[in-house]
Amino acid sequence: MLVCCVEGIASAAIILSAAIIHECGHLYMIKRRNAEIKCVFIEPMGARILYDGLRTSYSSDLLISLGGVAWGSAAALLGASVFALIKNEYVLLFVLTNIALSAVNLLPIASLDGGKAINAYLCNLYGTECAGAEGRVLDAISKLLLLTANAFALVKTGFNTGFCILLILQIVSLMSY
Repeated sequence: MLVCCVEGIASAAIILSAAIIHECGHLYMIKRRNAEIKCVFIEPMGARILYDGLRTSYSSDLLISLGGVAWGSAAALLGASVFALIKNEYVLLFVLTNIALSAVNLLPIASLDGGKAINAYLCNLYGTECAGAEGRVLDAISKLLLLTANAFALVKTGFNTGFCILLILQIVSLMSY
């Protein structure tokens, strides 16, 4: 809702479509890996998909984690092809939103796809106990770097409304984990 007020309904619809494409990538990979989807939660900062992880290997968990990034990247490439033909600001927003969503989700933060992918990779290499310790260190460093980058962008943009909202949401999400 907040995006509708700040950027307009068309921008909100484009951002929502990028999020839906991203989550469909996860759903597709879950089905491809023969796992059962238990529940889908829609949350303010994204979605959580619970699936029967007991029936999947660490390599399957890795692929499932990266499914959203793969679909978002493919959507961005397709959108870029369309943008090359018709220079439209909404098509460009679609491309940039998919790129941004994919890039942020690759960060090795535990609650993001990159963190889940790294955890699956490390569990496969070292086992769950050692992977958990290494994952927590990467998570803390990544959160600190992201928070610093957001604060820097906020100052450099003259306290842009979008960056203010992003920074507030990030601080709230950091406090909830």
